[in-house]
Amino acid sequence: MRSLFWILAILAVLGLAAPEVPVFGVDSAYSQARKKNKRPSLFQLLFKRKRRRRNSSASQGNPRRRIGQRIVRRRKKANRQVVVIPKVDKLENAAKILVIGDFMADGLAKGLTQIFAKDANVVFIEEARGLSGIVREDVVNWSAEVKNLIDEIKPAGIVVMVGMNDRQQMKSTAGRFDKLTENWKKEYVKRVAALAAATASRNLVWVGLPPVRSGSMNADYLVFNEIFRTQVEAVGGTYVDVWDGYTNAEGKFITAGPDIKGQIVRLRSSDGINMTRAGKRKLGFYAESAIRKANKLAAETLLASLPSLTGPAQPLKAEYDPAKTGRTMIVSLEGPALDGGSVLEGPLGFINAEGADRSVSFELVLRGNVSTSHAGRIDAAWGPAKTDKAQAAEEDKADAMKKALTKKIGPKASLAIPYVREVLVSLN
Repeated sequence: MRSLFWILAILAVLGLAAPEVPVFGVDSAYSQARKKNKRPSLFQLLFKRKRRRRNSSASQGNPRRRIGQRIVRRRKKANRQVVVIPKVDKLENAAKILVIGDFMADGLAKGLTQIFAKDANVVFIEEARGLSGIVREDVVNWSAEVKNLIDEIKPAGIVVMVGMNDRQQMKSTAGRFDKLTENWKKEYVKRVAALAAATASRNLVWVGLPPVRSGSMNADYLVFNEIFRTQVEAVGGTYVDVWDGYTNAEGKFITAGPDIKGQIVRLRSSDGINMTRAGKRKLGFYAESAIRKANKLAAETLLASLPSLTGPAQPLKAEYDPAKTGRTMIVSLEGPALDGGSVLEGPLGFINAEGADRSVSFELVLRGNVSTSHAGRIDAAWGPAKTDKAQAAEEDKADAMKKALTKKIGPKASLAIPYVREVLVSLN
């Protein structure tokens, strides 16, 4: 038996070591085909089955596909849902809002267009220049250019957002000044004041600069924003601060944060400067309220959004009598300013307003009378409401009864007072 094993082993070694002898007269194509389909050796017959089992078990246990040394994972592509905001046709007499500034103003204009997409009374005209600023007047001199735009477009309002490119040396008639030196600041304030004065008559809304990833850039932008605020408010314009909308609770720059609906999304691009689509819309969200207030668009926008009105928007009328007309005023739950006011009842002057004596507030505040319950209201089964005067009269009546009982019965009369009150209530 042992000799047979050694004979098989020697034959296996000779089969592996012996070269293949080509057959005379057979072409090379036949020999190559024979190489591919040659008979397996004794060594291959002994170990081929185990190798197949090993490969099959590895392929079944690992769902990944191996190519060389690389492992390829097959991933399913997620179906992204794109939210499409329906647009409405703008009216011919829609208010034109001009947006000027640098590349950030371009993003602001896109965000405002999305915010006001359903508003037929407002249209935004974007005239931003990406490389412009306050410093480089050779690119665009905004204080002079905006006058030409006003004459051409005749906008009802102007929105300005500029300054992202102003961290550089300034050239003026007096020479060149390094960034944020005293002479630089004086010239910068002068140019900002000139631009604010040129746009003040067109319901100016100036949007401040947002933070970026670089700390040194943020330090400069905070200085710019303070200059913008001071000069804009000096001419009666509105300054909008957006800084906190792109920082966390500690005031640090964030790439992702809540959008206008409160969902955590990516607001800034990978460079830490530019805005994503959600970030641009958030810019527009911050400026929306100021634009509506400056251009008095609150009441008109509310009426224009009603499906029954197709003509030009009209302001709300002062007369309000739901009991007579059977109609109530529509108040938007998303923005209190859309109903023409910013507080619930208004200042104390509402008492002297026309038709105020027909309001529930008038009866409650001046006369102390609450509204009468009626069928369908939750307090209909509670009986007539008790006002302060009725309550006081009932207490006076109970006190008089207590004194009368005390004189006749004595100190123990106080024990009978609760039962007396129950009788009085049942009689009423």
